[in-house]
Formats: sequence, structure tokens, C-alpha cells
Amino acid sequence: MSSAMVNVAATVGALLLVCAGSAGAEPKVAKGKWEVLYQARKSSGVKPLPKTSGLSNLTELKLTGSMKRDRFHLGEIAVNGEFGIDQGLLSRTAGRCAAVQLVSEIGDFELEGQINAESLGGWFWLIGWKDGHGYGIYNVTLKTSGSPWFLSEFRGGVGIAETHQEINRYEWRGMESLRLSVIENRLSLQVGTASLARELELPGYHAGAIILGTYDTPYGPRNIRVQGLRYRKVDGEPD
Repeated sequence: MSSAMVNVAATVGALLLVCAGSAGAEPKVAKGKWEVLYQARKSSGVKPLPKTSGLSNLTELKLTGSMKRDRFHLGEIAVNGEFGIDQGLLSRTAGRCAAVQLVSEIGDFELEGQINAESLGGWFWLIGWKDGHGYGIYNVTLKTSGSPWFLSEFRGGVGIAETHQEINRYEWRGMESLRLSVIENRLSLQVGTASLARELELPGYHAGAIILGTYDTPYGPRNIRVQGLRYRKVDGEPD
């Protein structure tokens, strides 16, 4: 083999080693055990949240979205309702704007659920929520313009206009699976087989509450019916 060919082979080998090292340098994460937040059971009528569930209605939550002039967006929100159990499913049972705290404080996490959110109106998720700071994901279904999903950062309970963005469009159909996660401060969201967000950066994300809620629109709030929810903690492994 000529010296030129030897040099080429050595260079290629070095590049392969570099690529292999880079591929193996992805952050590792440790995942905890799944914790059940809610699992539907046969039940008739409307009942309050079980005292043993760990779920709690938020009665004083207030938000101001950056798109407050548009009544279909998440705008001026003041809780006036509550979640409970309706025919065995976790649902909004009073008022039009309701919020239930699912987890009081967690950093990176994975959450899975079976939810029926097929209706007009608005609903939202708050993640990393603490002292009015965190991220909001909200969705509104319109009669003529589809079903857009939005992401926004909040500070002091007020949406930051520069962070507000539409991330996808997807209209919910019946009981579907939801998978929501934040890993290494990156958001991913999947409904059924549709990926609505994949590893979106969340600058400034920190540990906080996970909250599920509904908000009023000219078409009313979203009718949420949850069959099951579970979550687990995700931690980065030390180097």
C-alpha cells in the first residue's frame, strides 16, 4: 500500500472514531417508576375529587396570555370552576375555567394519559409552574380554522409575547393517547401517532407543578374527560 493510501486510511479511521465518540456523547437519563395520577373506575353521577388521589383543584389561579385581545386564545384567565369525577372520568364538573394540579413539583418528566378532548373551546397545560413562572401549552378548536396548538413562557403569570408560537395543528378525535415530556429541558408532545412537538427548547425551564385546565372561548371551554394519567421523573445521569 502506498504512503498516500495509508494516510487516507488513517484519516478515515480517525474520522470514524470522532463520529463514534460524538454519537455516544448524547446525554443519558435515568427514569423513575411510573406513578398513577388517575385511573377511571366504574362510577355513576358527579363526585368531587377523591381525597386520596393527590389531585387538587386550584381556586386562585390567574393568567394573562400575550394574545389576550383574541378571545379564542389563552387570555385573561381566572379560575371559576373545578374538576371532579363524572361517570368515573376525571372531568370539569363546574364553571367554565377550571384547573387541577396533577403534580406539585417536578423537573424533567414523562406523562402519559388516555383523554377525550373532542369538542370546541380551549384547554391548557402548565408545566414547570412555580410562582407564576413556567410554560403553557394550549389548544383551541375552531369551527372553521382547525385546531392550533400554542406554546408560551409565562413570568409573573403573564405570557411573554416573544415566546408565543404555534407549534402544530391537530384536532382531537374521541379517546386518544397523550404523551407529554420534558427531558433535558426539551419539550415533546404526541397525541396518538401524531408528533405535535419534538424536543423544543424551553429556555429557563425549572422544576414546578404540572397543571391541566380549561378556559372559556366564544365556543365555550373544552370538555375534558380523562380515563387515565401517569407520570415518572426523569433525571440526567452524572458523567
